[in-house]
Amino acid sequence: MAPFRTLCCLSLGLPFVFGDEVAYGDWDYSMQGLNWIERGDSCGTHERQSPINIKINEVPDLTRVQDFSVVYQLPEKLKILDDAKTIRVTSADDAPFGQLKSNQLSSNHTFTLKYIEFHAPTEHTFTEDKLRRRALEMQLVHLRDGDSEDDRFYAIVSITFDLSDMGVAGAGDPFLDVLLEKGLPSQNNAFKTVSVALRDAPLLQKSVKQMREEDNVFFFYRGSFTTPPCTGNAIWFVKEKALTLSKPQLDRFTSSLTQSGTEGNYRVVQNALGRMANHQQIARILLTPELSDMAEEAGWLDSESGRAAMQSALAALTFSSLAAEAEVEVPFLYRRRALHSSGGEEAEESLHGNGD
Repeated sequence: MAPFRTLCCLSLGLPFVFGDEVAYGDWDYSMQGLNWIERGDSCGTHERQSPINIKINEVPDLTRVQDFSVVYQLPEKLKILDDAKTIRVTSADDAPFGQLKSNQLSSNHTFTLKYIEFHAPTEHTFTEDKLRRRALEMQLVHLRDGDSEDDRFYAIVSITFDLSDMGVAGAGDPFLDVLLEKGLPSQNNAFKTVSVALRDAPLLQKSVKQMREEDNVFFFYRGSFTTPPCTGNAIWFVKEKALTLSKPQLDRFTSSLTQSGTEGNYRVVQNALGRMANHQQIARILLTPELSDMAEEAGWLDSESGRAAMQSALAALTFSSLAAEAEVEVPFLYRRRALHSSGGEEAEESLHGNGD
């Protein structure tokens, strides 16, 4: 979505705007969303609501006719916002940093990554031998290109994380390290601008797409946003296998995302027996290597001008034309990855104008 239009009303409990989406300040996670049904908006509906519990063994096996592709490239600067309900990450200067396309959607549309949010523990739950909630969920929210103010449709990619089997000694996720190494905002209702080193630009892509095909299976279903007003204009791609994060990474996110009187910033699942008649048809879908590998093989740009050109390409081209024109439009991509990093200043600012 576009840059934040207004952030002045957070502390007043009034509606405020995150880019193009209106969020409502008069709600919290004190009942994990159970009390939102009284709001009179889509949170009280019984259809296409998210999150859901996914019974892994009951979802049909993967078919080759169902797939999707993503390409992500972190911009030079990220804005990290703590709004007392979630941690939200956007491009600091609105530079495009990712796109998605799927044969489950209109072939005439791509979806552009607008922001990333985090929930601890996860909003989606998973049942194999028993139902369980994983440690952390990262949600990548994409807006359909060309949508008008009154006709918005979203694609949300969900990546979940669990602690490594090695516990405290386990390795963390490199993309999460990028966000944490310079610190999340030190207070609620504040944001921080951080620089992204050139060598770190591919890390989001590497978190979403793994090397082995069996690690790139997602669950696909049609649902809603998980926060008020819970509009049902979204489709979800939920990664089947959890990635690993370290204990320090989890502790840092949990301390920021868990407010007093809550169990975390998650909404209860909406397809639990006896709670809502909210049956969701779920399919397995494969993240294909088509354009992901094109970016991977490219070496991910070895100059600032190259990164800028990639951002321009992301903004201007659809997936199909990007693949077809890669040799013409971005031949510089096929160079050795640079190991140096770019400098930059970090700044933390209060949403109300008072810096830390």
